[in-house]
Amino acid sequence: MRSLSWYRDRLAAMSAAELTHRLRSTLRREARRLRAGRVTEGPPLLAEARRRMAAGPGRPIRFFDLGIDFPGEWPDWSKDYRGGARAPLRFYGDVDYRDEREVGDSKYTWELNRHQFLAPWALDWARTRDESAAAAIAAVVLDWIRANPRYRGINWGSALELSLRLISWGLAFEVGAEAPILAEARPLVLQSVAEQAAYVRHTLSAHSSANNHLLGELVGLLAAGVFFPDARRTRQHADHAATVFVDEMRRQNFPDGVNREQAVYYHHYALEYLVTGMRLLERLGRGVPADLPALARRMLSFVDATTDEAGRPMPIGDADDGVVTGLNLATDVSPFESLLWTGWVLFGDEACGAHAARIAASHGRPPVVDQRTAYWHGQPARALPPQATGNRRWVFPEGGYVVSRSEGITLVFRAGPFGYPSIAAHAHCDQLSVLLRLGQTTVLGDSGTGVYHTEDRWRRYFRGSSAHNTVRVDGLDQAEYAGPFLWRTHANGRLHVVREERDELDAVGTHDGYLRLPDPVTHERRVRLDRGESVWIDDSLVGEAAHRFELFWNLGPGIRLAEDEALAPAAPWAAGWRIVVADQVIGSLVVTCDRPARARRHCGDESIPAGFDSPRYFVFTPVEQLCVEAESSACRFSTLLRFGGVGPDGGGLRGRWN
Repeated sequence: MRSLSWYRDRLAAMSAAELTHRLRSTLRREARRLRAGRVTEGPPLLAEARRRMAAGPGRPIRFFDLGIDFPGEWPDWSKDYRGGARAPLRFYGDVDYRDEREVGDSKYTWELNRHQFLAPWALDWARTRDESAAAAIAAVVLDWIRANPRYRGINWGSALELSLRLISWGLAFEVGAEAPILAEARPLVLQSVAEQAAYVRHTLSAHSSANNHLLGELVGLLAAGVFFPDARRTRQHADHAATVFVDEMRRQNFPDGVNREQAVYYHHYALEYLVTGMRLLERLGRGVPADLPALARRMLSFVDATTDEAGRPMPIGDADDGVVTGLNLATDVSPFESLLWTGWVLFGDEACGAHAARIAASHGRPPVVDQRTAYWHGQPARALPPQATGNRRWVFPEGGYVVSRSEGITLVFRAGPFGYPSIAAHAHCDQLSVLLRLGQTTVLGDSGTGVYHTEDRWRRYFRGSSAHNTVRVDGLDQAEYAGPFLWRTHANGRLHVVREERDELDAVGTHDGYLRLPDPVTHERRVRLDRGESVWIDDSLVGEAAHRFELFWNLGPGIRLAEDEALAPAAPWAAGWRIVVADQVIGSLVVTCDRPARARRHCGDESIPAGFDSPRYFVFTPVEQLCVEAESSACRFSTLLRFGGVGPDGGGLRGRWN
């Protein structure tokens, strides 16, 4: 149940035009109430499909950390399989997907209902012509239609979820088009396709909600027009979506290729929607404006910069562990490796191809284009380039990122716009944060996402300043939290690269988050990378009155600090630690302050909370967090990280971390 303050803040984020739009949407929703359908027993073909499916092997359905032993257990489409709650099959407008007491965690329910597991079953049928695979697809789709009549239940509550389901159905019916049982089922599916496409068309996200959801909804309509042109009005819906899609892609991404939501995982969504939408536009017979492929290439550069050699993205901003299609679900290819392969196939981008090949090698796989890329874009027309070391430097001035990768050391410094649109739904309080990896070892990490709709206390923590490598003032986050996907204020940053040379990097960032305080505070951070041997981070905070300044360093999994007084230089306050992983010293960390200060450390402390990493949704792993705290009207923290073994004199020794 949402509070009155949430409604106040949500209304404050809306324009007059949006209020008018939402009133019209409410009237349309109430008109649908009169046309809501009822549960039926399903067509006779459903029973026949289940019979034929039973003759084949089991097809377990996996989503997040859960699974259904299908077909031994038939999915309950309204159930949250993590918590066990079952959403009521009422008119969708009367089901609050945010109400954990009534529906559980809707994210788990919706993930199952995206039906992305159908694509691997269809590919299995295409390879083997196993009739049970096609029968399983028909049985799932027909049963879903039976159990989710028009406008009833939680699975009609989000236009994005309907769109992703339409994409899954379309892929399954196209790949399995020659399967007799799918040909027989198709006429029975068209009415539901038409109903879902019409719902999406007239419930498109708009105004302050027009973020990646709108992109996904538009691609869903394009897919409905391509895969189900024989369903009522799908081609007209696709024609409408085509124009809006082009405009939104231009609007939702910075000129330098960074998605405006400022969440690396959602950048993947926007980019995959873009390259998929381009292909669907072509199949609809519409031209693709020249600036869209150019935008895709710039967005691919950001993927290249923020993806490690195992295919993992930097966990900046929200991540929900989802995908656009299920074409790679039966593989260990991450969405980010897949997009790098797409860059190689679509544009001949050698950096993307080499990076994708290195990721494949790290998993013991040959450098082969993944199933998703091959389905949409075919195979490359050229030989794969040599697997270069990947030493590169990227600057994204509008998005606000500088990324350096050299000698196995990856450093990310963020100082840019807060999020998009006015609610900044997926942004975190991470301005001026620094992330650092040595090879595949995360030394300075980002705590991740944790949860979405449930457990508000944890949602606040993982989005807050203390969960990121930055400075907090007076115990307040850089922006004011107003809800799980809503910020009352924003904290916008600015990036300036002072020097960018082969072996050195010098960048400065500022943000305005604490200018909102009665006594405004400015925060400037300077980051210098020196010859791949050390990183120096200098924080300057200035106000007029006394403030409490807290510098946070969130360490990566498996990293611990061992205090070493010999490392601390002479200063008003200083402390030093050896950085240890698996009982091996890999470097040192020294913090000084020009004011009296104190250090504290936390690891998995739930009472605060503090010292947690979330490697995937609803998984919390204890990690070590260092906080250095000082009280003054102005303060300067200096942090020095040296890489390699640390000798008795505290000197850093050159280390290689490939």
